[in-house]
Amino acid sequence: MLDPLTTAINKLFSTGILPDCVEVAQVVPVFKQGDRAKLTTYRPIAILPSILKILERVIHKRLFAYLTSTSKYLLYKCQYGFRKGHSTNQAIIQLVSKIVEEFDDNKFTLELFLDPSKAFDTINHDILSYKLQHYGIGGHALDRLRSYLSARRQYTDFNGESQICPNNSGLWSTTRLYFGTVSVYCLCKRCV
Repeated sequence: MLDPLTTAINKLFSTGILPDCVEVAQVVPVFKQGDRAKLTTYRPIAILPSILKILERVIHKRLFAYLTSTSKYLLYKCQYGFRKGHSTNQAIIQLVSKIVEEFDDNKFTLELFLDPSKAFDTINHDILSYKLQHYGIGGHALDRLRSYLSARRQYTDFNGESQICPNNSGLWSTTRLYFGTVSVYCLCKRCV
């Protein structure tokens, strides 16, 4: 098992092309809360092939190493979500400190909180690819990410029937690459 896995991973990193057979996910609707008869009360969870999870872990590790390298540090310094060593507690402490500071200076404060819970559904692959290239990711690394985005397919088994369909936008929310690419798409310094 180790030899074919190593061969597949090495091929990906040498060619930048991901084999089509690993880019098919089964999407399972998982009930969140509310009325079970409404589709909006279900969250789609993508069940990914094991080899894709391994490949994503390697790509994710390299992408975040690049984004957080001291010479380039591209992530917004106040991004606390999806980052090792950062927590919501730190975000709250920073927020309260800023409010107290402004209050002490007799200034008003206004906070705006956005919920990007559907962000993975709306990511435009062309814009993401442009941003990755803009931030210096090119060559086989960019080819790998483009291959990952362009060839993704999915299916949902419903009463024993299913059909594989292309997934041309967004990201699977269960993927490791979701965190890094959403960070690039939404939180890096503006380039588009």
